[in-house]
Amino acid sequence: MSLAAVIGMNARKIRTNNGVTLEALAAEARNLGLKWSTARVVDLERGKLNPTLPMLIALALALGRTTRGDVRLPDLVGYDGPVEVTDKVTAPGSDLKSALNGEPVRLWGRTLAAVAKTAEQYPASWTFQDALAHESYGLGDERAARKLGWDKEKMITKSLQLWGRSLSTERDARAGENSTAQGRGQISRTLITELRAADNGDD
Repeated sequence: MSLAAVIGMNARKIRTNNGVTLEALAAEARNLGLKWSTARVVDLERGKLNPTLPMLIALALALGRTTRGDVRLPDLVGYDGPVEVTDKVTAPGSDLKSALNGEPVRLWGRTLAAVAKTAEQYPASWTFQDALAHESYGLGDERAARKLGWDKEKMITKSLQLWGRSLSTERDARAGENSTAQGRGQISRTLITELRAADNGDD
């Protein structure tokens, strides 16, 4: 799904689940500076609008006020599957939510067509997240696999079971933007220890 479609779907779900009418949401949006009619709300919910950040903030506020609840930006982008952010950037919906919650932006920079084509090479039982871990398998994963005495498939499987992503991606998330090579190495050693312990626990 496109990001616009995901935002529209989530906005509609929040609105209808709380019994808010199109007219009420449009009116509150206008109070917040959006020049919205009910037709504009319908366009948004059908994924026909590409919301800007100011629009998203106003939308979350309008939904929060009309539903008398808290609506966060991550609530508007959550989706269980790949989301096309632009024509050249695709990301798991869970990663988009994490990014809006303060995690580093780590998107899979590939089109949906490329994802579908690549997925044909993988077992039918693999999910989008499985394919993502396979595609993000890097030098850090290779080195860790050698230390553990595992092949690539076991390394990917165990990493997904433990963290939901590859060791390289998990390491970078824990290290942060200003990490040193020494710090990243220490985190890698910690992750290898976690993998080994998890594997021993499965025996």
